[in-house]
Amino acid sequence: MRKKRKKRERLILIILILLLLIFSPPALALWKSFAFLGNIFLQEEYKPLKSIEIQKIEVSYKSGERDFIADIYLPNKESKKAVVIYVPLARGTRGDPTLINLAETFAKLNVLAFVPFEKEKIIGLIDEEDIEDAVSAFLFLQNFTDAEKIGFFGISYGVGPVIAASADERIKDDVAFIFSLGGYYDLKNLIEFAFTGRFEYGGIKEKFEPDSYTKEVLQTSLTELTEFVAEEETFEEFFAELPAEVKEKIERLSPKNYVNKLNPDTKIFIIHSPTDTLVPYTESLRLYDSLSEEQKKQTKIGIMDTFGHAVPQKLTLQTLFSTYIPNLGKFLPIIYSFMLI
Repeated sequence: MRKKRKKRERLILIILILLLLIFSPPALALWKSFAFLGNIFLQEEYKPLKSIEIQKIEVSYKSGERDFIADIYLPNKESKKAVVIYVPLARGTRGDPTLINLAETFAKLNVLAFVPFEKEKIIGLIDEEDIEDAVSAFLFLQNFTDAEKIGFFGISYGVGPVIAASADERIKDDVAFIFSLGGYYDLKNLIEFAFTGRFEYGGIKEKFEPDSYTKEVLQTSLTELTEFVAEEETFEEFFAELPAEVKEKIERLSPKNYVNKLNPDTKIFIIHSPTDTLVPYTESLRLYDSLSEEQKKQTKIGIMDTFGHAVPQKLTLQTLFSTYIPNLGKFLPIIYSFMLI
């Protein structure tokens, strides 16, 4: 009888230990990481979170004198984490399926997602006001939610204003994390790449045909750039002759000038594709290398070709084995670390 009781007690103890392991924060974070990856990369019918219901609402607010609307993706239970997804140059704006899927995936994993849009925004125009707009979005979200951890998910050009905003004294101590997907470090480097196709950093020296959209955006925003003719002068010669106010604007929109002002406790996640034709991946390497040793302890970086430019490659049998599986070891630790916040 005593032996049976001991066996039963052992069995109960094993079950309790297993339950503790299964529902421990690390185990839950690992499950959420795989669910996140599946929901981002798999086709609709195979998404692991497709049956989870969330709510989407629209709110209006102001940033200075400008009118904004935001789509808020609400989890079905109280969330301790919230994210501002900042992508002012999204070509498909509010209807972009990749952007919607990202926001929905966060919400289904109990992370409130806030996606702002300027009502009168001219798509394809960058401006210093974008920094204030990112700050305003963060402040609005702070007042909207009781989430303990709030951060930014910057995509492409949006990474610049996000990093600058995160260094702003009004919010810098409250920014829990910054996600940089396909972002840049120095706008001057991005301009050179857009007009010449060249980029280099350290021992990396490459050239390939850049996507015309980057050049289009830069010429629309900085009309002086239309005067550059690669065959007649070097980029450095051309840049040196630009008006002082243009060069100052380029500096103010460059994350390199704000990185050392970030709160050292802010966690940073960096993802970039080596085949990105809109923003060269060396910009993300520059961003990481510019961080202090203390900041690097809070940072995860992955250079992987799972994405083109902030958009996942189509998942096929070929890309599964050539791209997705080989890069799982880079991607999973980044998402896992985020889920543990």
